[in-house]
Amino acid sequence: MAGGTGVNDYLYGATTDSTGAATDIITNFHAASDLIDLTGLATSLKSAGSLPTRTGHGKKVSDQVLPAHSVGWQASGGNTFVYVNTSGSSESLVSSNMKLELLGSVSLTSSNIMHL
Repeated sequence: MAGGTGVNDYLYGATTDSTGAATDIITNFHAASDLIDLTGLATSLKSAGSLPTRTGHGKKVSDQVLPAHSVGWQASGGNTFVYVNTSGSSESLVSSNMKLELLGSVSLTSSNIMHL
């Protein structure tokens, strides 16, 4: 997906809108103005914030866990990935309910993600 110039809102209404198997790729996300809107998921989410690219002791990114009802993001391979867990228990990043890819290294904050 590519938004136009100016402010862009990327709206999501279901976890199936962007999954690990069918990931949306946003080509021109600007942290200063753009927004990922997850209110259509109709579930309260908290921000897990920026996730480390390594978890220490040789663990891989795929070993990382996203807390229940949360949104987190991390830079990997030159791009930024957003993970959403809408379930009531922690999940590994590879099992998260949603995954979005933002081209480039984007300095996201919780203000870039709208949720209930």
